[in-house]
Amino acid sequence: MSPYHLSSRDSQAAQMVLQSILLQTAPESLLEIPGIGGILAELLPYTKRHYDRLNKSRQDVSLLNFYWKQMRVAN
Repeated sequence: MSPYHLSSRDSQAAQMVLQSILLQTAPESLLEIPGIGGILAELLPYTKRHYDRLNKSRQDVSLLNFYWKQMRVAN
């Protein structure tokens, strides 16, 4: 497994490469790769972890924006 997919610092680039490969390669061609099911299954937990981390960050920013607007209205 590539270490680039494991760290949050490189996860966006790794996800973009993975998305490009999966979108531009015909499913039939992907199925010809030996062990592709296992490879994709190994990537899923990391992909989910990065998605969850980004989703949490997005929620935090929304909450921060809400508090900021409330403080500005109060002044």
